[in-house]
Amino acid sequence: MAFSGPIAIPATNADLGSAFLRAYPPVLEDLNISRNEFLEFLDHLNRAIVASPGLRVLGYASDVVGFVPEPTAQIVSAAAGISANVGTFAMSKIRSEMVIRQANKDIFFPRGLEAKITKLKYVAKLANMPILNEKGKIDKQSPILEPLQALAESNELKTISAQQRRLRALETWISPLVIEELPPVANPSNLLSKVDVFVSEAERKSAEKSMLKKRVKVNDKHEKASQKALSKYENSMGRFEEKARSVGERDRHADRDFERLEDRRLKATLKYEKEVEKAQKRYKKRDKEEKSIRRINFL
Repeated sequence: MAFSGPIAIPATNADLGSAFLRAYPPVLEDLNISRNEFLEFLDHLNRAIVASPGLRVLGYASDVVGFVPEPTAQIVSAAAGISANVGTFAMSKIRSEMVIRQANKDIFFPRGLEAKITKLKYVAKLANMPILNEKGKIDKQSPILEPLQALAESNELKTISAQQRRLRALETWISPLVIEELPPVANPSNLLSKVDVFVSEAERKSAEKSMLKKRVKVNDKHEKASQKALSKYENSMGRFEEKARSVGERDRHADRDFERLEDRRLKATLKYEKEVEKAQKRYKKRDKEEKSIRRINFL
């Protein structure tokens, strides 16, 4: 298979300790990196990168302590919560770096490749994506994902997952990824690794469900706002038509009255167009998935 761009596998969401999408780049077959070998590395990395269960329990415990109305307890809660968050980040970073370092040594360097965790800005630079400004940063005005309105019009709003939406937006620029009919995750013998696998999968499903719910809610709000503006505009146009007929029947001062009506009609049209433009801006601003893709990690 011919190389068609950099390999870039997105994380499942932008939260700390988020696993990467389970996928296989077929281009690796040409470099004798089999599906099983790559997925073994990816599954190992995901187990390493997911937030540490032990530290997560400490974070939850700090939340419980925080409900106790005692100054000392609140101080302990805050300290425990901060320690848990810092510890989670540090542990995730250390474990993932160890896995990548070993994989680069054993798998990727011998084939002239290098695995690293990076951001969309770096992927865009490698792939020559037209979303970077003159400073090399992602242009805030450059849309990356297919608009929610397009998904609604194609009846995909509730069917296409957040990951599929990301991959569809990136498919022109990155090497193809296979995400279906992959061998299952090997069940680790280590208890903590089993917990990591369970937590990672549970969080992925939860994040996906939450994104779909927010997506539908944002679209519903936009449709209601757009329909309200349209109804208001149509009612105004209806009143103007009635007045125009009335003016035509009187004839007296008709030219002056028609001119006034046209002026008011023009102002109503401009007002409606501004309301539609504002609604579209709110629609884009509320698209959490568009914001997320700019923040997530890529492998």
